[in-house]
Amino acid sequence: MTINNIRIFLEVYKYMSITEASKTLHMTQPVISRTIKNLEDEYNSRFFERIGKRLYPTEAGKLFYLRMSQIVNDIDTVRTDLLSEQDGQTIRIGAAIMIGNFLIPDICQEIYEKYPEVSLKVTIASAKELKNKLLANELDFALIEDSLHESDFKYSPFYNDSMIPVFSPDHDLAKKKSLSLKNLAEYPFLLREQGSGTRTYVDSLFSSKGLIIDTMWESSSTQAIIRGVERNLGISILPHKFVNDYIKKGLLATGKMSDKLPERTCFIVYHKDKYITELYKNIFEIINSVTA
Repeated sequence: MTINNIRIFLEVYKYMSITEASKTLHMTQPVISRTIKNLEDEYNSRFFERIGKRLYPTEAGKLFYLRMSQIVNDIDTVRTDLLSEQDGQTIRIGAAIMIGNFLIPDICQEIYEKYPEVSLKVTIASAKELKNKLLANELDFALIEDSLHESDFKYSPFYNDSMIPVFSPDHDLAKKKSLSLKNLAEYPFLLREQGSGTRTYVDSLFSSKGLIIDTMWESSSTQAIIRGVERNLGISILPHKFVNDYIKKGLLATGKMSDKLPERTCFIVYHKDKYITELYKNIFEIINSVTA
């Protein structure tokens, strides 16, 4: 097995097609097929199944992909690190959608000011997609609204935010002096999509009290939810930091809760095998300082 053989495997896995891999690698299909067969023979495993005209990974193939992509990433990282003194380094940052909307611009600005030679590549996506990209070594680290609860990752908390109910100033709840989760559950909610950190927080919050809420909207856009709440289409629970300006401007309202809402913790997440250089550590410090 050579590093070139691994790269061929990774390209086939990426496209699930020997034809497409041959185009990007500028190699003939028989050579690629033979390389995959030799790897399978070497590891006494089958990595792909062909159903119709498409390849599908076996469980062995999925495992081989995770391990080999880590090896290739480590090799590429070494090359990048060695060249970084001359050409600058590319840092691949992932961010959950809400963090991407509200925090990433300030974080990137601070990083650029301190490290102008660094190139930042930012991916804003759902926690599930970020997890997959971390496992595939397509990201160096990600900023996520909750831990991924998986042993493949390491977590460093960087931000705690209070969660508050929000509704239109014209909503019935705006007239109440004190609110409970039971009060909130009487109204339709506008919420983030299933799997997002905010949605997981809200669902767990109400289920812990045995309450069921009516989810009228599901959206991957926090801004869409805020606009819907402004127009009195429903209520929501969102991080205080992200809605504070709307409340100050009188576009949204909130209320005092008799049921204390627990803070939500956001984490810097990276693969447990990721080598954290001094540059990464310094960037983590910047992230903590921006969100302090």
